[in-house]
Amino acid sequence: MQNKSAELPTLHLMWLPGHNYFRDRNAAKWITGKYFSGKVCVHADRERKGNGWNHRQIVQCALQDGKAWSLVIQDDAIPCAGWEDHLKRVQETAVQPFVRLYFPGNYGKALADKGVPYGYSKESTAAVAALFERENLKNYARFTVEVEREFPGFFYKWDDILIEIYNMVAGTYSAITARNLVRLLDVPSTLGNPPARDPDFTIEDPGPEWEAEPRERSAGLYPGDRTRFQPILERMREIWSGKQ
Repeated sequence: MQNKSAELPTLHLMWLPGHNYFRDRNAAKWITGKYFSGKVCVHADRERKGNGWNHRQIVQCALQDGKAWSLVIQDDAIPCAGWEDHLKRVQETAVQPFVRLYFPGNYGKALADKGVPYGYSKESTAAVAALFERENLKNYARFTVEVEREFPGFFYKWDDILIEIYNMVAGTYSAITARNLVRLLDVPSTLGNPPARDPDFTIEDPGPEWEAEPRERSAGLYPGDRTRFQPILERMREIWSGKQ
């Protein structure tokens, strides 16, 4: 799957107003066009319904857009220099329907050193910055409706796990760019996790062209304990198999 799209996608900003002054100030740069020259849709969780709920709204909003890709950004993401040009190239060359544009630390350097621009995995995509391909997004949106119907409490927190479950049910994969297109603001996460991280490996570092072959290799990511999500996975496999 490759989508030739040289235009910028619509950006959907996940924002938690009032949680942190620096996050709010950073969000303002996305909203006012200092970080991004394309269209921005702001999804503000003022009632603290949770990342999963916000993600669910973004998926539905993105379906109203006719563009080939939709971009989801969290309010603590900071774009690297020249990121819009790289973003266009990722849209043109990505093989998988979900593309994660940030992964903490220098995980992707091993791929880049082999001349490979992307990793792929069943692992999640939603964290910090991600692209969603439109045709697959239609199926994913239907999937989120079914999960919400069967497990209404799921959406308070789990946005990234949801994509992982979808990949396992639908047989799809997520891609991860070997070089990050964004960095993280140096503040604690909304879950209270500390900001200390290894130096990121980004598009400001030397790396392979996005068209390089082989285009992708296994990212070598392995999920942690997902026992508590097993009932959801089994139930969604049962429902999804009956709808195909």
